Amino acid sequence: MALIVEAKGAYQRFLSKTRNDFTRRQYDHFLTTFIEFTLKVKVDSPKLQELKKEFTKNRHKEKATKEALKKSILEEKIRIMEPLVAQITELPITSLEDLIIDFINYLSGIGRGYGSQIAVVNAMRKFCKANKIVLDFDGLREAVGEDDTERDDKPYSKDMVQRVMQAADLRKQTIIGILASCGMRRGGLADLKLKHLTKLSVDNWPTVYALKVYPNSARSCYTTFVTPEVTAIIDQYLESRRAAGETLNEESPLLREQFAIESADNPRHITTGTIAQLVHQVIEDAGLKGELRKNKIHEMHGFRKHVYTELIKAGVKDINVKRIVGHSTGLGKNYDRQELEDVLRDYMKALPALTISDAPVLRAELEKMKIQNADIDILKIKVSQQADDLRVMQSILERYAKGEIQQPPKRSPEEERDYLEWLLRDYEKEHGGSS
Repeated sequence: MALIVEAKGAYQRFLSKTRNDFTRRQYDHFLTTFIEFTLKVKVDSPKLQELKKEFTKNRHKEKATKEALKKSILEEKIRIMEPLVAQITELPITSLEDLIIDFINYLSGIGRGYGSQIAVVNAMRKFCKANKIVLDFDGLREAVGEDDTERDDKPYSKDMVQRVMQAADLRKQTIIGILASCGMRRGGLADLKLKHLTKLSVDNWPTVYALKVYPNSARSCYTTFVTPEVTAIIDQYLESRRAAGETLNEESPLLREQFAIESADNPRHITTGTIAQLVHQVIEDAGLKGELRKNKIHEMHGFRKHVYTELIKAGVKDINVKRIVGHSTGLGKNYDRQELEDVLRDYMKALPALTISDAPVLRAELEKMKIQNADIDILKIKVSQQADDLRVMQSILERYAKGEIQQPPKRSPEEERDYLEWLLRDYEKEHGGSS
């Protein structure tokens, strides 16, 4: 849950300008480590340590207790950070740029990769923008250099995804199913509420869930889909929570932390860290840890790469692949229903490949639907062609009625054919080509 930050000092302004919780935590981490490196201090206090211990001890308590502790931790962090951040804001522009470059070089020296270095630049950009400090961030990005990380990691195979699903309980199946059918990042998955799910169907295909990811971010928000198979798994998972005594509403988290029956009606969002832990655990339970290491498959990103690969192989349009996995398209991300349905139709091309189960009945049903939808497309073309022919004949009959064309004398079949061809050519000439 997002904490409301009243923007008074430079640090508070920085926090208030970063709306997404996951991104805020990342940026705060890099700003804090930059402050510690630059000013040679430790951003800590006995009170902060005590509050963190208290929060860990009470993490399974009621929501009000946790939120009160979160607020106290934030207030203490602000108390420590504000005077330190003030020292940074008072530095000359060139000095601040040099210090950021020194920190980037330090990260490189201790083996932190391109991603961490760029994250520092992005965090400092957000901090400076919030505090109206103008730096040469193009130059700072150049200081980081190009990303020379070897991109030889591979996607999960379908067999691997099946084995992971078989080793998972219902909650883990929901997590794995979503990751393996739309390639969502764990940061987007953790924040989903039930109000961000909408059931949608097109043509003759089964109903699927459309998921609105990063709904609170105008820049990052996008809509994606899960397969009918995963839609059914989500429904089963939600029904199991209802059966345990939870009252679900639109504000309920899609994925919640494990809970005792007596605290069923006090749901807490699952965290990104817990998602990673659960995925790691189920991979170990499936006996895949060695295989993943041998084949250079990243535990989390491998699912995203699996989806991207299968969408491309299925012939989904490049722009729709980007929309489905949440990549930038350079276009707006707020689609009307018609546009959303068009993207879903394209997504359905990959449905056989993204469906995890190999149950013969399910596979046969999918193939049957694929054929039915292909037949519908052919019928649409034929109907369109027949409509064009009818429009041509109607125009000719109207011209007969107006006397623009003489009623022809009786002709032989060959003469009749030649005459009709002449009428069609005359029509096309008058209307600038065929309809």
